[in-house]
Amino acid sequence: MSFTGILIGTGILWGITVLIIQPIVGHLLVRKLQEKPEYAPLLEKKDEEIELNEDQQSYVNSLATKLFIAVDTAILGIAGLLIGVFSGYYFIGFSWEAKSWPGMIAFIASSFYGALLYAGA
Repeated sequence: MSFTGILIGTGILWGITVLIIQPIVGHLLVRKLQEKPEYAPLLEKKDEEIELNEDQQSYVNSLATKLFIAVDTAILGIAGLLIGVFSGYYFIGFSWEAKSWPGMIAFIASSFYGALLYAGA
């Protein structure tokens, strides 16, 4: 695996994260917060800053992180498999955020598996 493969893999990871994963997580987070009436002001006043107490802020951060990890792992796992199966290449990527590591690992592992499937076909 060359340095170029690492750059391409990292670019794919970051691109999918920005273009696909973050919008999905944002949508899911809003839907989850709509289920709790105490977060209604947060969703209604988008132009104003809303002060949350520590417990509310902790809940929102925890929920956002859990949703991000779940969506990131699923989508990047599927993307890695498809890239590996259709191109025959595996990619290695890098992320600076710890919450992105499960998705990054799923992407790398599934692209290896997809490349093996491509080679065996």
